[in-house]
Amino acid sequence: MTYVSDKNGRDIEVGDVLKVYHFTGRNRRRHFMYKQVVERVNRSDSTLEHFVISHLTETLQTYILLIEDQYEPNYEIVQSWDANFELREKRIRIGND
Repeated sequence: MTYVSDKNGRDIEVGDVLKVYHFTGRNRRRHFMYKQVVERVNRSDSTLEHFVISHLTETLQTYILLIEDQYEPNYEIVQSWDANFELREKRIRIGND
């Protein structure tokens, strides 16, 4: 099974709320956005497995995050549907991947 892990090495799952780096502003202040993983899609007609990510707005605006056994340094899980994301096993990264 393929995965995407956050900056702490925890696998991202459906229901997670993510803190996503947006930009660096004045005085080197980092700005973030908060998103929620809505769905994991693995269609038989497509080889591209992906997450559907919601922008947390009243209108359902979404984007996709491809799942390709990767590490996402700009994403951090801050909450999950079961509140136990901190107990998930962490993946060990080797090198600068």
